[in-house]
Amino acid sequence: GMSVLDVLRLPDEAEERTQSRKGTRYGFRTSVDPWKWLSLGGNISLNNSFTKTSSTSSRSESTNYEGNMKLINAKNTSSLQLRYSYTLRDQSNINTKIGESTSHEPSLSWSQSWGQATKTALGVRLTLSDQQRSGIDSTSLIITPNVSIDYRLRVEGGLKMPVFGKRLTLKHDLDLTNTFSTVIRREKFGANREEKSERYETTLRTRYNLSTRLSANLNLGLSYNNDHVEEGRDFFSVASSMTVQGEFQ
Repeated sequence: GMSVLDVLRLPDEAEERTQSRKGTRYGFRTSVDPWKWLSLGGNISLNNSFTKTSSTSSRSESTNYEGNMKLINAKNTSSLQLRYSYTLRDQSNINTKIGESTSHEPSLSWSQSWGQATKTALGVRLTLSDQQRSGIDSTSLIITPNVSIDYRLRVEGGLKMPVFGKRLTLKHDLDLTNTFSTVIRREKFGANREEKSERYETTLRTRYNLSTRLSANLNLGLSYNNDHVEEGRDFFSVASSMTVQGEFQ
């Protein structure tokens, strides 16, 4: 029996609302290139969300500050980038505070092009976080180093094959990308629970361009997780996929 305007005027936590979700987000981004070899950037985001169900209502607020600096060497086609991100989150019910958390995330990355065929990248990201939820304090330290190599091989000439009465020229254009990454976790939840583990991952992505209209993609990923707290949680996984794409007229 209420009009639409009356419904919109209801408070967020009104009893008449069985389910409700509302949020706002503001973002500010800037970038300055004072010289050809230097780039500076910054980002600020503010988030506020409200959720109500039939049993409870909660509100969440977060603020994120991020800055980055990039050094570029055009002669060697290389770049060095330093980033830093700080995030503050606060979550609460209408009358009770649920928890809050803060996180710091600095990272450093370097990329280098070696001619027109090979590219390499090195990087490391560090995440430090402190969280309090329902009276339980948790701390986390995550280190993520990574390495990637991108290589392109092209064989001159080609191979001609008869297909449907026509001759198809294969140009042997091969793209290879190999990455290796490590995740080191040191987390503590309250006084009796902790996590100490390392995960090692490597991936190989291959794209083989047989011609301008025929290509094949192969992805292979290997992952190993080593847990230092609980026995039996170590695991090794393999993931692979292959696709062939062709265009015929």
